[in-house]
Amino acid sequence: MRWIAIRYLTGAALAALLAPILTAADITGTAVPAAGIEVDYDWPTSHPVELVKAYDPPLQPWQRGHRGVDLRQPTGSPVFAMAPGQVSTAGEIAGKQVVAITHADGIRTTYELVEPCVSVGEMVSGGDRIGTQISSVLNLGAKVSADEYRNPLALIYGYPVLNE
Repeated sequence: MRWIAIRYLTGAALAALLAPILTAADITGTAVPAAGIEVDYDWPTSHPVELVKAYDPPLQPWQRGHRGVDLRQPTGSPVFAMAPGQVSTAGEIAGKQVVAITHADGIRTTYELVEPCVSVGEMVSGGDRIGTQISSVLNLGAKVSADEYRNPLALIYGYPVLNE
């Protein structure tokens, strides 16, 4: 298992860090799927954290894969909304505590293994506390449609632009 220490980086250092964990789907995708609406995303943690497991989507929607990222931070840490939106899930799903927020650009961010302090239907601002982490790993996802996911780290840092 590869561990990457994530820090707030910019420029070439950031591009070098993200290149190994961004997939072709990230590069060809867009972080703005809904009618050109732009949403500013930020970390759901209050400090830099370790990436425990990278985004690794399946080739086909029905196949196994890792459709999000796993971030390590201490149990009991606060978890924050990555961007403004409406809480669409807050509670137990399949035996796990989950919070999901639907944003204006149509992306739904999911925060798994989080005890919610928000309610379904509630509007939150980016950076609002949405819950408390109940394990040492935060499972973070970004869903665009029923079968389409994005790398949540790419929402924060943007997608690389490839020059021909």
